[in-house]
Amino acid sequence: MPGCAPGPVAKKAKTTGKITRRPPRSKTPLPLPAPRKPLLLTWEKKILAVDQKETTQLILKPKSTLQKYLPHAETSWTDTSKVSLVEFFDAYQEAMKKYVDWQIASASGTIQMVKEEGQVRDAILRNAIETLDYNFRRSQEQIQHLLLE
Repeated sequence: MPGCAPGPVAKKAKTTGKITRRPPRSKTPLPLPAPRKPLLLTWEKKILAVDQKETTQLILKPKSTLQKYLPHAETSWTDTSKVSLVEFFDAYQEAMKKYVDWQIASASGTIQMVKEEGQVRDAILRNAIETLDYNFRRSQEQIQHLLLE
C-alpha cells in the first residue's frame, strides 16, 4: 500500500492461500552524504597593462565606482580620494575575489546535492533490480509449486 512504512508485511496470496512476505530491503546501504567541503578556486591576480599616461590617470569617485560594480565591496576610500587606475584595478580584483568566494560558499550546498544525485539514483536502481530479482524468484517458486500440484 503506498504511503506505508517499508518492511516485512504478511499477506495472504489470493490464488494459493499461502502467506507471502514483502521482499527484503537491499543489503547495500545508501551512501552517506559527502562532507560539506567548499569549492576552492585558484585566483591569480592580474596586472593591468597600461602605458605611463594611464598609470597616473585618476578615478573619479572611486568608492561609488567600486560599489557600483560590486555593491558589497568594502574600501577605505572616499569619493574624494585620489586613486589611480592601477590601484583601482587591484582593489577591484580583491573585492571580486571575495564576492566570488562568497557566491560559491552560498551555492556549495546546491552543488553538493547535484553531485550526490547520481549516487542516490544508482542506489535506487540497485534496490529496484534487487526487488525485481526477488519477485522473479518468488514467481518461479509459485509456478514450480503449481506445476507440482
